[in-house]
Amino acid sequence: MLETCATFQSCVTSPYKRIAQLRFQHIHSASSIRTAEMALALRSVFLLCGLLAGVWALPKVTYCPKGWTQLDDSCFIFVNQQRTFIDAERICQLKGGNLASILDARENALVIELIRQEFNGIRDTWIGLHDAIQESTNLWTDGSVVGFTAYAASQPDNFGNEDCTEIDDLPEAWNDDTCTDLNYFVCVKDAQEH
Repeated sequence: MLETCATFQSCVTSPYKRIAQLRFQHIHSASSIRTAEMALALRSVFLLCGLLAGVWALPKVTYCPKGWTQLDDSCFIFVNQQRTFIDAERICQLKGGNLASILDARENALVIELIRQEFNGIRDTWIGLHDAIQESTNLWTDGSVVGFTAYAASQPDNFGNEDCTEIDDLPEAWNDDTCTDLNYFVCVKDAQEH
């Protein structure tokens, strides 16, 4: 069917308009394809970032060496040797830790259980609390903040210059003792990350 033109000018320019429209459609569809490709690439980048963030956000997994008992991010070990407080601390340091700092009731229960497993009862055992630097100012050998104690009734009493803390065998509670006494001891160190 022939197209009728209103004017000569419109008939002459009509083929050019048609070519221009085809070019515009081609450019527009190519642009749409590029836009879709960019959107896909951007979604892929966001997906990859999300996956990587998920991997980095995984909870840390920790473990203790053989022979040590893990509680949260700490490792504890009972040492079946009798030493003075200072010597016990040095041995714990050689093992990568310190005399046990006990920061809450769960840790206290664990340390008591470690001693019980060794002896089917409790024996005097050093932990890392002392007031050797300033009387009545307790410090843990690893520098932890003192926020929990489990002293027996009427303890600490500083009877005869007692500056170091043990878990006493009779009440299964803490007691201050002379640092040169020979006691068993418990060490603590940070758990290792996988």
